[in-house]
Amino acid sequence: MRVTLLPEVVVWSEFGRFHRPHWHYNLGPFTFDRERYETQLASGVALDTVV
Repeated sequence: MRVTLLPEVVVWSEFGRFHRPHWHYNLGPFTFDRERYETQLASGVALDTVV
């Protein structure tokens, strides 16, 4: 997966397997508010538990 940090958002894209470069998953891209994303990472709370 590629994680792209932009000034306002974080984007997850290009999902696949590093040991199987021909495998690509039809997922995303997923975009997250950067401030909220970094706050969650710093708090140690899993992103999927945020309501």
